[in-house]
Parts: sequence; C-alpha cells; structure tokens
Amino acid sequence: MKNRLFLGLLMTLFMLGGIAGATPKKDADKILGKWKMSVTSYDGVLEIYAKEGKYYGKFVSLKDAYGDTVYDVIGMDLFTKVSYKGANEWSGGSLIDPRDNYTYKVKLKLEKDKLTLESYSGDMLGDTVELSRVK
Repeated sequence: MKNRLFLGLLMTLFMLGGIAGATPKKDADKILGKWKMSVTSYDGVLEIYAKEGKYYGKFVSLKDAYGDTVYDVIGMDLFTKVSYKGANEWSGGSLIDPRDNYTYKVKLKLEKDKLTLESYSGDMLGDTVELSRVK
C-alpha cells in the first residue's frame, strides 16, 4: 500500500514538473514569427526568431513613404539578445536604429496579436512602436 501511494505521488510530481518545465519556453516563443510595423514614413515586416535561447528581430521588408524598398536594411537585426522575463514581457537586449546606428535598450510586451516595442536610453523612453502579427 505504501509503495503504491509513494509511486502515485512520485508520478504526480513528475507530471507536474514536466508541465511546469515546458510552460516558460512555450510562453517565451509566443513572439516568434512575422510582425507588421509602421513607423513615421516607413512600413515593414519584422521577423522575430530565436537563437541560443535569446530572441532577435530582423527586417524582412521595409518600404519608405514613396513605396520604395529600403534594401540596405533587409536582413538586418533591429533588436538582438532579448530574453523572456515572464508575464508576456521580453527585455535585456539592444535595439539598433538603422537611421543613425545608435543603440538603445529594448523592451517588448505582447497582448494577444499586438506587440509593443519600446526603445529607451537610460531611464528616458525613446520610442514606442505597435506591431501586429502577420497571419
């Protein structure tokens, strides 16, 4: 009887540990994929991908106000080395502004199919961009 109870308890703990262990990775990967963005006079698509446990966002397309493709940024990482912090928030990496190559800190927040990207320097907020998931 004691062996069955112990075995049942052990199996329950094993199953709960497996579920809990898988959840953070699954939550962290929610931002993977393509996202549409519009900034001032630019429209583009950003692809978020994972590499070595960190998250990166690169341009897969970008057009200026005249509809011309901005080829020199295609394939360029906009942000790098971002980590999942929990509660649908990612931070800890850096964002490179392709207009002036200035580096900012970056924070991402996901709410359903909307992703907010905030860039800041020190304690001052630099810019906030809303992205929508490409379906």
